[in-house]
Amino acid sequence: MKDYYVYILIDPRSNLPFYVGKGKRKRYLEHLKEYEKQYEYYSKLYKTPAMMLSLKLKTIHELKLANKQYEYDLIENLSEEDAFLLEQSLICWFGRQLCGN
Repeated sequence: MKDYYVYILIDPRSNLPFYVGKGKRKRYLEHLKEYEKQYEYYSKLYKTPAMMLSLKLKTIHELKLANKQYEYDLIENLSEEDAFLLEQSLICWFGRQLCGN
């Protein structure tokens, strides 16, 4: 079945991707909910909760502070295997900020 897709989250301030993932249904929209849960949790424990967020969630936090939302591109109608391979290829192509590339 070809009900998977690969998605790229894009920072509208720079038009650069900041996250690549694979999913189905509405997975690409779940990152804002993830951010809200993480931020709420860390707010109870730390004075500066944003410091505890992943790079992806820090980007979403910065966008929220700037009253902006991430944009996205979808590459649809993929098998799970094709989606996994494309996701890995795009991560290699764009690099990883954590690794400095």
